[in-house]
Amino acid sequence: MIQLNHAELHRCCRVCGFSGSSQITLRMMEMGLTRGSLVTPVFEGMSGNICAYAVRDSIVALRNIDTERIEVSYE
Repeated sequence: MIQLNHAELHRCCRVCGFSGSSQITLRMMEMGLTRGSLVTPVFEGMSGNICAYAVRDSIVALRNIDTERIEVSYE
C-alpha cells in the first residue's frame, strides 16, 4: 500500500483505508472516497501541493496534506 499523494498520474488505484482524524475521513467519504472505491490521479498542480483525481465519474481537487492520509493499492 502507498499513500494517495504518491500514486502515479493516470494510474488507477483502489482505496484501502484512511489514517488520521475521523473528521478528515468523513470529509473524504462524503466526496466518494470510500474503502474499495477506484481513484485515478489525473492532473498535478504547478505548485505540487494539489492534485486532481477522478473519483466516481467526478473530478475532485485535493491537497497533499489530505491525500497523504489515504492508503491505496494499484489494481
